[in-house]
Amino acid sequence: MTELEEKKINQLFQFFVNNGFDHTVEEISVSLKITPKTLYNRYQNKTNMIFETLTYWQKLVVQRINEKAIYCNNSIEALIILICEIEQSRQTETFFFHLKKDDLLGDDQYGNSEWENCFISIINDDKYQSFDKRINIETFVKYFFTNLLFYLSKREMFIETIHYILEPLLTESGKEKFNEVDFETLLIGQK
Repeated sequence: MTELEEKKINQLFQFFVNNGFDHTVEEISVSLKITPKTLYNRYQNKTNMIFETLTYWQKLVVQRINEKAIYCNNSIEALIILICEIEQSRQTETFFFHLKKDDLLGDDQYGNSEWENCFISIINDDKYQSFDKRINIETFVKYFFTNLLFYLSKREMFIETIHYILEPLLTESGKEKFNEVDFETLLIGQK
């Protein structure tokens, strides 16, 4: 994506973050100070606008996760960063969060898997044998995101909940690493 393309998609993304998706192309174009024709030339229709901005948003979330994960001591901490970033998105990018939640819980209208790929990458990059490699990762990804989004939707994300979600994947070494996590210090950077 060129710098100009990113500027254009970010402008549309900011519109949706601030105003939601329930606007006509004409209303969107007026807000962006461009003509409806220009908007149609870029995206063909509103569904493509939403898909493109959803994809852009997921990449932003993954970028934020990756920027913070490089400071993690292990993959357990990186998964907790992923959880916290998704929680932050629920609070600040609500319209996108709910659209992605519906996608991850089976609607599959938009079908992009940026978060799932990030999760799998963290698991695959584990250097401490924290995760049980016998578990079918594709099945666990569905389990993980279904539970994560359920608890986030209920606003019940606690350390015990995170442990509950991750426990089936953790080896004994992983459980020890989880218990060593300094949640207070790790979560300070998330506020």
